[in-house]
Amino acid sequence: MIDRIPSRHQLKSDILRTTIQAAEKALSRLRAKYDEMTKSGVLRHCQCSNPSCPTYFFDPPEATHELERLRHEVLATFREAYPAFRHSACDVI
Repeated sequence: MIDRIPSRHQLKSDILRTTIQAAEKALSRLRAKYDEMTKSGVLRHCQCSNPSCPTYFFDPPEATHELERLRHEVLATFREAYPAFRHSACDVI
């Protein structure tokens, strides 16, 4: 979980504001790709009857690389703005 930070509009530093905006755009690209993969059937939820099951399947399995690349881009961009941000699950590539 990421702690709340001020809105980018409230930031005084132009560089920081630009970096946060880049992270927002990267996050939008990740979400759009997730939605696209879900709609096309490349990414589908487990077929068990548990609605909170965290398991998803990719077809083809290599499609995971694209989402992982985009996720890494989001995290790397956010770390430019907030270098102290660390999360063990986020550091895996």
